[in-house]
Amino acid sequence: SENDILVYLKGSSNPVFQLNILDPVADKVKPLIEKMERFGQFSVSPDGGKIAVEIYNDQISELNLLDVSRSRLNTFVNSKHNYTPVWSPDGTKLYYSSNRTDPTHFDIYEYDFNQRKERKLELGVSTMKVFNISDISADGDRLLCFGAEQGAGRNELYLVDIKQEKAIRVTDNNVSEWGAVFSLDEQWVSYTSEKDMEGSYAIYLNRFPDMTDEIRISAGGGEEPKWLPDGSGVYYRNGSKWMRVSLKLGEELQIDEPELFFEGEYVNVRGPSHDVFPDGRILLLKGEEWVQPTEINVIINALDVEP
Repeated sequence: SENDILVYLKGSSNPVFQLNILDPVADKVKPLIEKMERFGQFSVSPDGGKIAVEIYNDQISELNLLDVSRSRLNTFVNSKHNYTPVWSPDGTKLYYSSNRTDPTHFDIYEYDFNQRKERKLELGVSTMKVFNISDISADGDRLLCFGAEQGAGRNELYLVDIKQEKAIRVTDNNVSEWGAVFSLDEQWVSYTSEKDMEGSYAIYLNRFPDMTDEIRISAGGGEEPKWLPDGSGVYYRNGSKWMRVSLKLGEELQIDEPELFFEGEYVNVRGPSHDVFPDGRILLLKGEEWVQPTEINVIINALDVEP
């Protein structure tokens, strides 16, 4: 304040989280492992046996692999500042973004577990100040990404051809759009956009790759869409509620109204904060129980106190 009085509540600046599995049919939640870390985004392997997950130490993200059957976490690359892991469909490769060489520039990397080798995709795009991966095609040849070039405004959606090492921007709407995911037939994508929400987000469906048939499918706000494993619809986050929209795709679309899928106070990290197992169970983060402060701390002449 102007009279050098500092008033504050004690609390942790580095909260830790626990990976939890929700069975939406039985409405039961249980920890995946007991260990708690400052987890970030994560990706479930195609067979459900491994989890690739960001772990933050001193605000630096490292990618770790969790062996679900053994409850063991371990790193697989020596580099840091790696984000947004996404598995290849056969589970032999992992794709992720990194700004390890320059905080203002992101690249896409591939790690081959058979060869124990990492390579950077030389995409030939302008310097990307943000570049994150959100999904991969069934043949493992294309990545859905979102990001922004240096000097550009908001996040746009990109398609990365892995074999040709080429990135193509598929939206140019001058609004923040992110987290696109393929339908099972890859003729549609669902994604998060602020197009109609002015500072908030909603969920959209669009015909892919033309992106000429945009349909808003959320009622009110929404973010982080995921397709249900059987392709019958999309579920997404809206605060502490997860909503489900049943869909029938084709020349004549059938889009049902959103209905409550499940709800709970699960942690909302940067980017998507949930993923789905092949059997339909959902992986989420739970935080430590918040304990209400019992006292307020006051420092008089705060600027005179030595650090």
